[in-house]
Amino acid sequence: MANIERHAILQSGFVSTNVTDLVKTSKERDQFVEFALAKDHVVKHNPFFYSAEITDLYQTASANRNAIKDFEFRERILKFGFKQFPKGYLLDWFNLQFNIGNLSELHMVFLVETFDYVAYGQPRRIESSQWISLLENTSISKKTNVVFKEYFKNRWLVANRENAAVVLSEMENLQTIDFFKAWSCNLDKSMDMLYSLFTIFGSRNVATNVANNTFE
Repeated sequence: MANIERHAILQSGFVSTNVTDLVKTSKERDQFVEFALAKDHVVKHNPFFYSAEITDLYQTASANRNAIKDFEFRERILKFGFKQFPKGYLLDWFNLQFNIGNLSELHMVFLVETFDYVAYGQPRRIESSQWISLLENTSISKKTNVVFKEYFKNRWLVANRENAAVVLSEMENLQTIDFFKAWSCNLDKSMDMLYSLFTIFGSRNVATNVANNTFE
């Protein structure tokens, strides 16, 4: 029997090719909190994997917006990204996500928007900081079973982009390192990288103070 490559399912619903340092939670629910608070305010337990490293970086930046100005802090974000994505072609990682068949259409929108923002400077329709609360493994309408390259191709043709074929070729040959270089070219994109990496790899079990919606 051929060996089947296995990947860790993340709390966001994406999958990870690098299981090193990932955490699988076994969080105990506080029955008193569940009784005292409305259910909408209770953080639901998500039993899948997440990265403690990117969660820590995200919480640091949430507590101090100036942290992103520190070169060593940005370098930590960049190094984390390099560990999680393939060293060769970026498209390999994107295709893997949808070959697994665990994602929703909303996950696809996030990836397309992120790619366009980084590679072509297209503005986001949803702020990267807002995607964090939108994507998790319990999202509805999963199993899109799409080919990422074909999705891009059709999208560009519908948009009547004359250079669709050129852009598609560029995407197919885009090296991961070049994508991350573009993603770290200024402070705004570095912050977007942090939010996006946390959206994909971060914890959904972070305790939240419901009085002011801040992280503890």
